[in-house]
Amino acid sequence: MGHGSAAGETGTMGCVVKDVAGDRFGLTCNHVIADLNKGIRGKTEVWCPGSAKGGTSSDRVGVLHDYVNLAFGGAYNDIDAAIAKPNLPSDLDPTVDGIGSINGWTSSISFGDKVKKSGDSTGVTAGKYRFKINGVISYSGGQKALFRDLLGIVGTSTNSDFAMQGDSGAVVLNDNDKVVGQVISVTTGMDLTLAAPIEPILQQLKVEPV
Repeated sequence: MGHGSAAGETGTMGCVVKDVAGDRFGLTCNHVIADLNKGIRGKTEVWCPGSAKGGTSSDRVGVLHDYVNLAFGGAYNDIDAAIAKPNLPSDLDPTVDGIGSINGWTSSISFGDKVKKSGDSTGVTAGKYRFKINGVISYSGGQKALFRDLLGIVGTSTNSDFAMQGDSGAVVLNDNDKVVGQVISVTTGMDLTLAAPIEPILQQLKVEPV
């Protein structure tokens, strides 16, 4: 999925989430569908596929519903997240491609834990949580954002990094199929994926996985 414009970013819908009213949304990243804070809630279109994969306005699947602002220029960020409201609730499939149903979420993850994800670019891959990382992520237009306490994940699948560009938004699951994080960036030139822990994402967007 992606931001609905000819030059819009394209990424992955991680999973289906719901709010306290039971309304369902697709979870991904701010930089994927909210145009780095420039998206308009309830109006900015979401396409599937996104522009980079050949999507056009005829591929509109919904609109931007909500997002958490990214801070640029020095303040710390914890997440890069947004949710899309579908044209029809039935358009959302709560299973994760190639993995299946989600078994809730957890904030508990330890160094060395096995994880997996399903992303648009690399499909289903396996990895291990190896590092807790603070770092700067560069976005389009030269904007940079400082993040703290990210999950640093390395791949364990044969002939595949854990994630690549286009996988942003994919949820990271543990061995019990519980969501532990969300892919927000990859490190160029090495197999290191940066994921935001899932708890602050759910808290700030006031949703939970379906």
